[in-house]
Amino acid sequence: MLVIMSFQDEPFNNVGASDFLSIFIGRYLCYIRTLVNYSSYALLCVLHIRNFHDAAVLMLGAKGEARLKFRDGTEFTFRKASFRRPLYLLLMAKQKGYDVVASQDFSSVEFSYAGKRIHLRGPDSLGLVYDVFFEEEYSALRPSGRWVVDIGANIGDTAIYFALNGAEKVVAFEP
Repeated sequence: MLVIMSFQDEPFNNVGASDFLSIFIGRYLCYIRTLVNYSSYALLCVLHIRNFHDAAVLMLGAKGEARLKFRDGTEFTFRKASFRRPLYLLLMAKQKGYDVVASQDFSSVEFSYAGKRIHLRGPDSLGLVYDVFFEEEYSALRPSGRWVVDIGANIGDTAIYFALNGAEKVVAFEP
């Protein structure tokens, strides 16, 4: 069945008061969500970074670069153009209690998982490790006792994850 709707020539005659209210509420909920995200981000900085004021100045864009000193003794230099994701992932990993060691450019990361020390290298390795190991985005797949074929294995993070979670055999391909 084909339904053809025609709209009136006057654009505001097609939008009711409830539509305006919905748009208004949606916009302000977005602002509130952003405020909550920045607040939790700031709290993580205070909890895990000794010189958290430098992180705040960097977030506000008043500084081009900052060397942040974490409370566990590690230090990283973050640049204004590309600091948000790596800093957030590092803060979340530390908040969850993971002992993450990363290179300055975050292309290499070392951490413990399932009693093993793992070292991975590659672009966005911190992001991949966070998603696969710390968030356990594949935990619902239950690989125990199964063969796993990982096509597009990238840096091998998922192959290692499945192997450490009981896969009988893991075959990984990266073109």
